[in-house]
Parts: sequence; C-alpha cells; structure tokens
Amino acid sequence: MKRGLIVLLLGISIGLSNMVFASDSMKDSQMKYYSNIASCTQGTFPIGFLGAYYIYGIKDNKCQIKESLGGVDIICNLPASVAKRYSYEGKKMLQESTTKGSGYSAYINQIMNDPTYCKVK
Repeated sequence: MKRGLIVLLLGISIGLSNMVFASDSMKDSQMKYYSNIASCTQGTFPIGFLGAYYIYGIKDNKCQIKESLGGVDIICNLPASVAKRYSYEGKKMLQESTTKGSGYSAYINQIMNDPTYCKVK
C-alpha cells in the first residue's frame, strides 16, 4: 500500500470515526462535499468502498445531510450558520490531513455528537 493512500482521522462520533481520506478520488469527493455544505447544494459524494456522503438540500431552514460509513448512517439537520462552519472546518481538516498526514476538528466532532443536530440510524 502506498504511503498516504488512506489517512484515517478523527474524532469519535458515537462509536464511529469521523474520517478524512487522502487518496486522490476520496479527497476530491470529500472536498466537494464540504464545499457544498456551505450552500447546501444537493449531491452524492462517494468515498470508495467505505460509503458516501449525501446532501439532500434545505428542509425547515436546515441543511439535511447524511454521512454513510461502514454501514452506519449519521443523519444531520444543520442550520445555515452551523452548515457554514461545518463546511469551513471540514475543508480545513482535509487540508491538514493532506499536508500534515492527519487532521482533526473538535467542532465537527461536537456537531456529530449533538443530538440537536445529528442522529445515528
């Protein structure tokens, strides 16, 4: 396996890892996902055999997203201000993983573990 093919990161999220991957196709897909969350632009963002990220759009003034990893789905409803910061933190985390080999966002971990915003299905 090539060095840096997959860089697993971060924060425990209700027994799951909030992950960032640094292989080229996964990194590109994640960057699009995090970029699109700020405007809540709909899309599907596959991350290889591990799963995919989904943005469903705005409902009840909240951006609806799903992070489906390893057979577990985390469904989140993010108000605009939270979605914008989530987007910023995700892009920053991904950049850190690319340049430093790892990255972490306490903010994303906090949001993923807050039942006000996210639930495991």
